[in-house]
Amino acid sequence: MKNNIFLAPLFKYLDLHSYYFYRLLMNDIYIYTGMMHTSSFLYNYKYYRIFLSQLNSKNTIIQFVGNNYKDLYKCIKLINIFKFREINFNLGCSSRRAKKCNFGVFLMNHCNIVIDCLNSIKEASNISNLIISLKHRTGLYNVSYNYLLDFIGNISLHTSCKKFIIHARNILKNNFSTYMNLNKPVLNYDIVYKLKKDLPYLNIIINGNIKNLFDIESHLLNVDGVMIGRGIYYNPLFLVAIKNYIINNNYINSYELDNFNQRLFFKNNKISKFIIFIFYKLYNYMIIQKNNCNNLFNIIKHIIYIFNNIKYAYIFKRRILNSINYFDNFNNYLDFIYFIFKGFI
Repeated sequence: MKNNIFLAPLFKYLDLHSYYFYRLLMNDIYIYTGMMHTSSFLYNYKYYRIFLSQLNSKNTIIQFVGNNYKDLYKCIKLINIFKFREINFNLGCSSRRAKKCNFGVFLMNHCNIVIDCLNSIKEASNISNLIISLKHRTGLYNVSYNYLLDFIGNISLHTSCKKFIIHARNILKNNFSTYMNLNKPVLNYDIVYKLKKDLPYLNIIINGNIKNLFDIESHLLNVDGVMIGRGIYYNPLFLVAIKNYIINNNYINSYELDNFNQRLFFKNNKISKFIIFIFYKLYNYMIIQKNNCNNLFNIIKHIIYIFNNIKYAYIFKRRILNSINYFDNFNNYLDFIYFIFKGFI
């Protein structure tokens, strides 16, 4: 079974540390970077260049946002050296700034601008088999299937974009809260399914509140792939379940799914070798990064969610947070692991 599961571009959640952590759990997961505004990218290119040079361009998809095709063209020229295989243009941002500056989801009312931007990506890239994708909502304030069908149809007809990642929500009118627009608008999976049925030649990926293997299984019956965001961030071991599902095509029933994290974490009431290995790798990573990282909490804040949905989580969370204060006293990874899992090894 091919890997058609993607990690969403979680704004303010994804950084180099989380990329390392997620790739440790599932090496070949496709991860979308957080959106980078074209003007910011050009102005701060020295910073972005360092960041991009540390990513694996093989399974990392870079994402841009903006409305100026000339700036986007310049951005693509700059990133050609990194050989990214896919470039994504974002039409999902619903912030007040996006409204004021006319980018993100608000460009869905300006199809011609979107076409110009997508064509500029194609023209500027030197990758022969480049994938150009578009991430967007089902609409703005009201969902109209005919409008959405026309929008995607025009894009696919006039550009090289044949991959559409659709967050199955619209946005709230006169509400620019990111949290509200990620949670309050009603999910409409059926409209995405219908798009795939009516446009079978396009690659349609669905996004929105996908939290378990049952969700993935049901969506893949109707679309080409799924994109998961917070479902992975707040439950990283979900990646291991996904990996098992992809490699072994081994569906997990309801009872096993509810207890997957617990069974993965413990073997005969002791911490499993798999978890010990993960924390061994994390310790070595933290050793390397501690001189470059002002605060080890920037690494720990991603790791801590690995304890979700297991017994004694509150103990392990407290210990790993305290480990920051004692980190320099650890002689090796055994001290680090013993500090966190004392009494469970």
